[in-house]
Amino acid sequence: MPLTPLFASPCDLADRLPPLIADFLDLEITLRRRFREESVSDMIVASLLRLAGADLSVQVPLSEKVTGNDFDIIVYDPPKRSAVQYRIQAKRLSPHATKWGMGSYKELDHPHGTGSQSAALVASLAAEKGILTLPLYAFYNPQRTCAASGGLVGGLELADGHAVRAMVAKLVAAKPKRPPMKRLSTLHPLFFPLSTLLCPPTPNTGRRIPTPDESLQGVEGAIEAAGRRVNGARSVAASAIGIDDADGRARTRSTLIGPDLPPVLTLATANRQASDRFVRARVPHPRIVLFTD
Repeated sequence: MPLTPLFASPCDLADRLPPLIADFLDLEITLRRRFREESVSDMIVASLLRLAGADLSVQVPLSEKVTGNDFDIIVYDPPKRSAVQYRIQAKRLSPHATKWGMGSYKELDHPHGTGSQSAALVASLAAEKGILTLPLYAFYNPQRTCAASGGLVGGLELADGHAVRAMVAKLVAAKPKRPPMKRLSTLHPLFFPLSTLLCPPTPNTGRRIPTPDESLQGVEGAIEAAGRRVNGARSVAASAIGIDDADGRARTRSTLIGPDLPPVLTLATANRQASDRFVRARVPHPRIVLFTD
């Protein structure tokens, strides 16, 4: 049975979901338990399924034992044979009791302080054939931190995976001295909202999913703006990340698909009319394919 829509449009979801995530993470205080990144990532996937009028397909691993804190979002326009994929690695904040900027993403250099997870995120792009893929980080933050920041930080923030990887590499190389690169105060200049990815530049045109080109231009523009913020600020973030002009410059790349449709899109196309929108597949983590209207 189809789920009752909860969000009227992609823009509505992008606006309302971050506060819901922030409130959810604040429940830890009442329940006295810690929610893992996987719980919030599952919330994001479930929320996309509650998107009114959306044409989408969700692929989940065959084994229920396969868990992780990463997922893919793909924006796909079949008639134009155009697509962009975002490979998203999630991290949640451990908030500071009194100073919001001192909150830390303790697992940023996972596993065991090696940073190999961030390296694997970037390296995984080489295996993608025929579909443009960008690495992103999703940072999850509780409401008490969002409120203390005066609205500077939301419950869900995205950031360029390459920039975060550069930061992690510097963090690992700095042993035994550990600079404050896991802190929210260091990372937040990289942040941009979920609406950058999901909300088309002209939302008054209806409830539509953005085109791949619209989504890509929004994300790369946000990455470029973050690079300017970091390089223009005399802060720990600027020296820690060290984004050079080539990294900070928006990259114009084609979203056109080659002659062979990637398996993820072949499966999504076959499943797009399924009432439950789910299909189990040989995938390492959840993949959400959004079909452009």
